[in-house]
Amino acid sequence: MEQVDKLCTHLVILKRGSVVGAGTMGEMHQGFAGLDLEAGFMQLTEQEMPTSTRRVLRPLRRALKRAVYRALAAEGGRQKAV
Repeated sequence: MEQVDKLCTHLVILKRGSVVGAGTMGEMHQGFAGLDLEAGFMQLTEQEMPTSTRRVLRPLRRALKRAVYRALAAEGGRQKAV
């Protein structure tokens, strides 16, 4: 996860094909409330999400979805798997 933190500007975390976390690296760190990226990832993928985490991640998922659609539109609408 150190490489992800250094190289990426945005992160999407999937669990069983569903987005359980998404946003900029800063937003993800904020959403993990003091956990490092790896611990936050494990929390999202291995356990049920606490209500407080769901509340934080819900607007991040919406914002990421909008950003992906804008990026696709800017590239001429080419379809990509998200």
